[in-house]
Amino acid sequence: MTASTVATVQELAARFADGERNLTLYFPDFDTAPAPDSLNRVFGPPVGLTDEQWPRFPELAELLQQANSMNLWDPRDHRMEHVFTVDLRGVELVGVPHDAVAMMLFISNASFHRASCDGNPHTTVRFLREHDLRQGPYQGPLPQRSRYRWSRRFSLVAIDVPGDVFDVPELELAADDPLVALYEAIARAPARLGGCPIGAPETAPEPEPWAESTPTVPHVNESSRTIPFARHAHRGIEAADRLEAADRLLEHGRTLVYDDGDPASALTFVGGGAPLPSRHGAAAAPHTPFLMQFQRGFADVNLGQRGVMYVSGRSAYVPSL
Repeated sequence: MTASTVATVQELAARFADGERNLTLYFPDFDTAPAPDSLNRVFGPPVGLTDEQWPRFPELAELLQQANSMNLWDPRDHRMEHVFTVDLRGVELVGVPHDAVAMMLFISNASFHRASCDGNPHTTVRFLREHDLRQGPYQGPLPQRSRYRWSRRFSLVAIDVPGDVFDVPELELAADDPLVALYEAIARAPARLGGCPIGAPETAPEPEPWAESTPTVPHVNESSRTIPFARHAHRGIEAADRLEAADRLLEHGRTLVYDDGDPASALTFVGGGAPLPSRHGAAAAPHTPFLMQFQRGFADVNLGQRGVMYVSGRSAYVPSL
């Protein structure tokens, strides 16, 4: 599947002249074996980490209790799940540290989490340097809930495209315009590094029933205030009321915390400034550039109703707007 998606993007991009193709995107390909020394992997053991360096989520017990997954709880293990490692050697990506050789994403719990905004505490992005690779692949046991995840490796395919392709939503183009076809093909890719965020395509499958467990909330600024998160109508305030309250907080530039009394569902979103509106369905905080996005075809993570997760230089999140 991924090979055909990559081939489609390659074929459509080739219709444009070399001078027009001024932006390099990178697409994972599971059908082509990676080089033996490649670090590219979804799930499975991370590379370059010791037990002490592994990111942890202190409220894991509360989160698993909410997810009815206490059978996976180990009181001695608060480690996040390793979602993927991307080998950055040979990759030119704006927003990546100049000496980084790999990027790793960790999440509190892939099946049930509260990663709803950039900067959330449920996800951690780590960059590896060359000296980290001496640690090699992690040799210890993975977190219990990660042991059944489908671990697989992939190649990374670089494709040069016109940077204008990400302006398609704002352009009045005919449906058969080559730029429209390229945009739609890029949107269908299970994952992509580079470019701008794109919402999940309209042809995406219906969300799973558990997708309702990942709330959608607005992105806000620094400071703090707590508003109850109404996971059920009888708890806290109604969704419309909390969104209205969120709008009021946005006007005053405050951070919003949703709290239903459970530490696992308390959402504290701290931004580095006013959110940047995006025509592509995301609100990205300044100084945390978009790096990549993925769908469940890439990694089996709860992606809520939107069906896509955006990765920045500090976290990953399911877009809410």
